Amino acid sequence: MKVKILYRNDPERSDTDPLPELGGRKWIHRIYTGSICDPEYGSDWFGPKYPTRANIKETTDECHFYAWKWPFIDKAGYFGWKLYGVDSEAYKNWPQMDPKEVFEGSQALCFTCRPFADISK
Repeated sequence: MKVKILYRNDPERSDTDPLPELGGRKWIHRIYTGSICDPEYGSDWFGPKYPTRANIKETTDECHFYAWKWPFIDKAGYFGWKLYGVDSEAYKNWPQMDPKEVFEGSQALCFTCRPFADISK
């Protein structure tokens, strides 16, 4: 699995780090294309309640990701297609996942929304 970054306004940060840091950028915008591996109907990506379905496909569409720092509180949020590494052995337990796709450097996108993540640490 592979993702291509078409645009990002935060090139100094890790590709898979979705949240802005305290004292850093107030907002982040990224545009991707490539592999989508979006887990569904499971509560734990890495444990015994693995997703029961995974939407796996390739796309040439633009997949947007937005992240922001809330004013006055130590919280941030994000919405859109988040990039993650498909390198944990646990991913081999997901349905529809080809074990050959799970390796160091493998990347995919999943759609997510997390409006109030703690960034105080």
